[in-house]
Amino acid sequence: MAPAYANFYYLNLLYASFFKIVFMISELILQVLIQRGIGRTMNIDIKWLKLEIYAPKEYVEELRDALTLIGACRIGNYNHVISYQVTEGYWKPLEGSQPFSGEKGEISHGNEVKMEIRCPNEIISIAMKTIKKIHPYEEPVINIIPLLNGLIEF
Repeated sequence: MAPAYANFYYLNLLYASFFKIVFMISELILQVLIQRGIGRTMNIDIKWLKLEIYAPKEYVEELRDALTLIGACRIGNYNHVISYQVTEGYWKPLEGSQPFSGEKGEISHGNEVKMEIRCPNEIISIAMKTIKKIHPYEEPVINIIPLLNGLIEF
């Protein structure tokens, strides 16, 4: 049986390979955009964003429903469209914080989910207000990622 650190090594190797592939694909997409006249300094009309929201699992449906009501979570003729994965995280609440979970000054560990939601660019401000109104964390982690869907023909 391999030692525990061997599994960690192979997991890191897998992550490194994954990110290398993602980087290579990003560079390829950028080259295609430049060839089509959409260069690094030109404005690109981004119509869709992907929101990554880290939250306790018990908030998934409430966030999904509220975001669907404002026009997010929709792809074509489908609404309420989200995906989520269970993940683990660490955090350390500092002085002045009011943590949802954990103790000030101590490193905490726990499970949460990463939700992925598609959102029209024109409602992103409303979506952020909606999320912050429902989300229990004092400082929710919300990543906003522009999508190139529609700029490249498949």
